[in-house]
Amino acid sequence: MAKVDDDIIYQFKNGWQHVYVYPNRIEIRTPRAATLWLTKKTETICISKIRDVSRKPKYVRIHLGAASVRQINGRRKDIDALMDVINAAM
Repeated sequence: MAKVDDDIIYQFKNGWQHVYVYPNRIEIRTPRAATLWLTKKTETICISKIRDVSRKPKYVRIHLGAASVRQINGRRKDIDALMDVINAAM
């Protein structure tokens, strides 16, 4: 995927999960099991591919297709900022 904008709009951390919000995508980085951040697993969610968003105070469920759902956990202010970015882009 072509990464066009590298300006981070918002970032937050929840436990081992680091979430970076860009204008056109959301990146979720988690460490691999035994390496403790020596190697990372990065999952990228394109904002243009989001079909629906379910919001609760402590998490957001992002529906990408028929059987593809991602859940992002965080504090209320982090979830509010994430929803602002998603709503502005949709």
